[in-house]
Amino acid sequence: SANAAAASTWRHSVAHDHTFMDSARVSLATRVCAGDASLIYSNGQSSLLSQINTYLELSADSTAENYLQPQSFLASGPLLCLMCIMLWLLFMLNELRSNFASMEAVLKIMEIP
Repeated sequence: SANAAAASTWRHSVAHDHTFMDSARVSLATRVCAGDASLIYSNGQSSLLSQINTYLELSADSTAENYLQPQSFLASGPLLCLMCIMLWLLFMLNELRSNFASMEAVLKIMEIP
């Protein structure tokens, strides 16, 4: 997606550039990931990270390892996505069953007694 490509470009260009480090020599990427509210630059990345954390129900101090824990999988965002995929699969299976029944009916009509 466009957001993923933009985030990757930002990370490889601006995020670790020394010109955007603060006085303590902390990179822009570290400050965005830490949820630093004093940022002047990269507000779009901070907003995107906040939206991702909200979707996954992670706090600002959570790490990627925490997402792999079983309780995080039951977060509302991934669970809702899983439910939508399951519902779509059920509709597709029902449609396939209907198509096979129609095809069977056509074949029965075409049979010569």
